[in-house]
Amino acid sequence: MHHPLVSPLAGIIAMGVILLCIGLLGWYGAQRSSRRALSAFFVLLFLLVLAQSSVTIAVLAKEDEVSDLLRDEWRDAKNDTKNDIQRQFGCCGFDSPDDGTRGPDCPCLATSSCTGCFPKLKEDLEDALEVIAGFGTFVCALELLALAICVRLKRDIFGGQIDSKGQQYESWLNTF
Repeated sequence: MHHPLVSPLAGIIAMGVILLCIGLLGWYGAQRSSRRALSAFFVLLFLLVLAQSSVTIAVLAKEDEVSDLLRDEWRDAKNDTKNDIQRQFGCCGFDSPDDGTRGPDCPCLATSSCTGCFPKLKEDLEDALEVIAGFGTFVCALELLALAICVRLKRDIFGGQIDSKGQQYESWLNTF
């Protein structure tokens, strides 16, 4: 079964792996004073920043669909899953203990404070989405810092100086 949050999360993980490869390209360009490698690093990292921003926005956009997602998943869940959730969150049923959707082993029916699982599940899922979005924003900020460092490094290496092969670069390279 396809879960609606799998795509954004898988995208974040894939971008992490891609970022590692791009980082290695930047390291190679800096170590070898390679103009082409540093330029490729800059372009690829810039594209990754755009993609990372898109994934972060997609995760935040899914936050509005949390209620529908939870309702659909609860309806399709097996009794064992419902029982586990009810035990973990101390709740019964989806909206209330009397809504006909609870699992057979409802732990809080004997208490007067028994509530439905929906508010607790929604809060838990929204907290998780906020953490994911915060992490995506943090990674984006680090990528932007790497772009700034790349521009500075390229200017320092190729700003009219002589490279490792003894060649003088033109002044137009200073602008990147």
